[in-house]
Amino acid sequence: MWLNILIMNNLSENILQDLYQNKSNNGYITIDEFVTLYGLSGELIKSELEQLKDDGLIVEHEEGYKISTEGQNAGMTKWI
Repeated sequence: MWLNILIMNNLSENILQDLYQNKSNNGYITIDEFVTLYGLSGELIKSELEQLKDDGLIVEHEEGYKISTEGQNAGMTKWI
């Protein structure tokens, strides 16, 4: 059980960091791109994306997922 929690926390942080680093491009990353990037199931990634979205750290668009202003602020405290 604790391993699943550890993986989920690391996955959430990795997703947020990838979206943060991608903000200077078009800013959007799709679930398929995350699946390719991480080699994990789309269901697991979707679950993490939904949690990040519920926390207000990312937003969902037709083009994919993008970091929100709140997510950018959180990222600046960690990655700059």
